[in-house]
Amino acid sequence: MRTRKSKKKIVVTRCPMVVADSPHSSWSMDFTSDSLCNGRRFRTLNVIDDCTRESLGIEAGFSLPSQRVIQVLDYLVWLNGKPKQITCDNSPEFRASRTQVSSTLSSLESQCRMPSSSPSTENFETSA
Repeated sequence: MRTRKSKKKIVVTRCPMVVADSPHSSWSMDFTSDSLCNGRRFRTLNVIDDCTRESLGIEAGFSLPSQRVIQVLDYLVWLNGKPKQITCDNSPEFRASRTQVSSTLSSLESQCRMPSSSPSTENFETSA
C-alpha cells in the first residue's frame, strides 16, 4: 500500500494591522455577493473608513471590473481626500494590472491580507 505524501504548506508571514488614528487615514475595501429572487447574482464593492467605521461607498452591479473599481476609488478620493493606506484582500479584482497602476492607488501604502475562510469573520476588523 502506498502512502500519500503530504502537501507542502505555504508559509505566510502576517503583520499586525495598524489601528487607524484619524478619520480618512486608512480605508478597507472588499466585495460581497448575493442573488436576486430570480437567481441572478450581483456584487457590491464596500469601502469603509477604519477609524470611524463609516461606509464611504457601496457600488453595486452585476459586473464590477477593475476599471469601475478605479472610478469608485477616484470619486471617493475626490470626495474625502487621499488616505494613507488602503487594506484589501487578495482577490483578482484588486490584483488586476489596471488597479495596480491606478492614479488613486499610486503613492499609497496598499496592505493586502489573505481572505478569511469564513465569510462571517470578514467584517473589516481593525485588529488581527
